[in-house]
Amino acid sequence: MPDAKDVQIQKLQNQITNMQAQLQQRDHTAKLFYIYSFDTVVTAGATATDSINIEADSDFILTKLSYFATDNAGTAQTYNTRIVPLVTLNLRDTASGRNLFDREQPIPNLFGSGEIPFILPLKQTLRANSTIRASFTSLEAANDNRIFLSLIGFKNYAY
Repeated sequence: MPDAKDVQIQKLQNQITNMQAQLQQRDHTAKLFYIYSFDTVVTAGATATDSINIEADSDFILTKLSYFATDNAGTAQTYNTRIVPLVTLNLRDTASGRNLFDREQPIPNLFGSGEIPFILPLKQTLRANSTIRASFTSLEAANDNRIFLSLIGFKNYAY
């Protein structure tokens, strides 16, 4: 029969084991707000591609999308005269080989304004060192557009 001292030692060992298991289950990440962005000129009636590289220091968790468009001449805009580009877009994660959409989508369908960005229904993880390629198709008859896309989210640093 174990004595009281052995029972106490066994209880302490069990507590230590439980604490170690709890520490291993904790989320060992640090999160930092970050934006990756595209700045692309799309000529009327043409296609364009652009790409961004997700930095090697961390995965990027994409949570929101926004855009801003200007004519290529840089004409001033007010809130009421904002340009809504007749441009479709698809994004491809070259690390996984997946398109984010089944086909090109009109930009306003998936990208909100800076004040009201489109919130993704699920967070999208873009792996460190991956490349995101944007394919644009202009449906404009005469107007060139300069399009700024913001991929809004956070870097997820593991430690």
